[in-house]
Amino acid sequence: MTEKNSRKKLELMIPLSQLEKLNQRAKKFGFKNEEEYILFVLDELVREEDYPKQTSAKDQEEMKKKLKALGYI
Repeated sequence: MTEKNSRKKLELMIPLSQLEKLNQRAKKFGFKNEEEYILFVLDELVREEDYPKQTSAKDQEEMKKKLKALGYI
């Protein structure tokens, strides 16, 4: 069995109202079903955690100002 095909199965209870929203979004974005959409969203969230956004120079300057105002710099 390849890593790609080796999935553990997890049963998850999702409220019907939430499932309907997921189904609508799945259709809107061209996914086959809500399961495919949910897996995509989870993959994106995990990837975002693995590769956090880079801080812009402007954001870094603002952080430095705040740290200086608090007496840390």
